[in-house]
Amino acid sequence: DKLIDSNLSLRFDETISVPTLLLSGGDDIYRDAGLNKTGKIDRLQGMTRLERAFNWEKKMRSHADRINQPILLEHKVIPHAGHNFIENVRHYSVDQLIENFMFGRVEEIE
Repeated sequence: DKLIDSNLSLRFDETISVPTLLLSGGDDIYRDAGLNKTGKIDRLQGMTRLERAFNWEKKMRSHADRINQPILLEHKVIPHAGHNFIENVRHYSVDQLIENFMFGRVEEIE
């Protein structure tokens, strides 16, 4: 089974049970060329990627509450980070955040 059905709508009930790390850049607030800026998307999701991340989190948590299901969602906002993943790896170690979330801290074997 896929978490997105054939008409591209997210299957919330199944998705909520998947541990999720949502990383947002505190400075990911610019309406650049890569951002979908249609009126409908702006109204439904928000004006910036940061706003959209908070709105998505709110919708997921609200749905989990509505169906009385625990949600495994961790949202981290990285101060001063923008939208460029490589820059965020270099300056804010987001790769380490992802690795720690996925695998936990692995102790070195001596």
